[in-house]
Amino acid sequence: MRKGEPADGPETPGEKRNILDDLRTLREAIAATLRDGGDVAGGFAKLVSADAALARSAVATAALLGIVALLLLHSTWLLLLGVLVTGLAALGLNWVAAFAVGAGILLLASALVAWLAWRALADARFDATRRQWARLRSTSPNAPPTGAPADGAAPEAAP
Repeated sequence: MRKGEPADGPETPGEKRNILDDLRTLREAIAATLRDGGDVAGGFAKLVSADAALARSAVATAALLGIVALLLLHSTWLLLLGVLVTGLAALGLNWVAAFAVGAGILLLASALVAWLAWRALADARFDATRRQWARLRSTSPNAPPTGAPADGAAPEAAP
């Protein structure tokens, strides 16, 4: 048996397959594969759409529950301040001074939360993006933006 021959002998000319039939079969297989790939992509798009709808619903529910939680927390905070003011008045402090202590505690808590919010927003100033835009607008591609040092440190005062 020679290399490349079938085990039962050489093919006769009537048994040879036509190359056009093979190409047609290959084309049909490619078309079926592409159709199936399109079906898979369509199914995936439907899945992503359904997940997005579920996420929208979950975000809306979480926002509503967060608002309710904040309202309950606010009510609790006010009740605790009422207990504090009443307790201070029962200890002999006049009502005006007791309310002033409660208002001072509220003011300190509000100032602390405002400071924390200000610090949290520091990342929302897009400092790195501003530096890159300034660098793109400069004449030299490696030049730092005007008024800022190259290493990002604060500029030093001239002696």
